[in-house]
Amino acid sequence: MGFPKSRLVVEGETLLHRQLRLLREAGASELLMSVNPGSPESPPEDFPARTVPDRIADSGPVAGIEALLLASQTPWVLIVAVDLPRLTVRFITDLLHQVTPTSGVVPISGGRLEPLCAVYPPRASTTAARLLEERRLAATGLASTGIQEGWLRPWTIPESAREQLTNWNHPWELEHGSQICSHDRHFPTS
Repeated sequence: MGFPKSRLVVEGETLLHRQLRLLREAGASELLMSVNPGSPESPPEDFPARTVPDRIADSGPVAGIEALLLASQTPWVLIVAVDLPRLTVRFITDLLHQVTPTSGVVPISGGRLEPLCAVYPPRASTTAARLLEERRLAATGLASTGIQEGWLRPWTIPESAREQLTNWNHPWELEHGSQICSHDRHFPTS
């Protein structure tokens, strides 16, 4: 996109601030933020979030998921991508209610796994590490393996909830896909 997605502004707050706020409102006991090693990104001052560097640089979401799973002190880890501008506390709580004592949960939206808004057990870090070593960097591979191994279960979300998982990957999605977003121009681009 030419600038960090975390700095996009939605309804007056950056996506990073928004996601941390939603997690806090949903009852998160621990706020962690994965970053590429050497990244200047840091949590907003008003959030007690801890920054966790990825073990392997430039390896995408699987590296971030692995880092968060290894750093977390909780029995389940809710992973939420920063670029989900329509995510709500209600969706997060509905997702958390799908967790069972033996398995986390990954949403399925429109027939596709949504591994960047899912609940993982810490033991998934072993699978994530293996995938990273094999340079299999697609987060869907982690989720698919979790389903096959039984530590993750699929949850087909209702059609009415699909918008919650809309993410922004391209500049035109900002310009044409939403009237609620603006780029805060005072942030430097990277």
